[in-house]
Amino acid sequence: MKLIDSRQGAKIAVNILVNAYANAKNISWFLAPEKRKFQFFFSFLVDEAIAKKGAYLTSNERGVLVLYDIESRHNSLLFLFRKLYLIVVIMGIKRAIQLMRVQKLQKSLRPENGLYAMALAIQDDQEKWQTMFELKREFMALFETLNQPVYAETTNPKYVKIYESIGFVTYDQIGHPYTDLKIWFMKMENNQSELAS
Repeated sequence: MKLIDSRQGAKIAVNILVNAYANAKNISWFLAPEKRKFQFFFSFLVDEAIAKKGAYLTSNERGVLVLYDIESRHNSLLFLFRKLYLIVVIMGIKRAIQLMRVQKLQKSLRPENGLYAMALAIQDDQEKWQTMFELKREFMALFETLNQPVYAETTNPKYVKIYESIGFVTYDQIGHPYTDLKIWFMKMENNQSELAS
């Protein structure tokens, strides 16, 4: 797995994320399922992660991991203009305000330091199993190298099982305030990953 440091790598990551989350309920409640809107949203997310040194591609360029330090910040004039465009044009003000409330709630339940696993996706093709194993192996190596707890949230019960299989545990669970989804708050610390091995 390698840090994304080029426009080409960012474009590949955005396409993988757009395809992976095309029908995801945790996205569709606030973002209309239009390819243009998904592309802008995930481009914004990937560019922010690149600025925080937390956007990764698998070696076969079919898997993406967005994992960065919770305390890292990125504020530039371009970033602020793009965020404003995202709020007003792409999401709409009402949905953007609802999303900000959900994010504030999530942030209040997430510890203030460690790493945050924002997104994980693989290309759904003939190499998906190879990509999934590489992503898991490289994530574990990165986790050991960075030596910090990792926090993630998911609204998909299947992903809870996947996270648990690599050493995450659920530390909180709440109902989503705007949908019928539940949000699981998960963490992985060094002593937990040793238990999962």
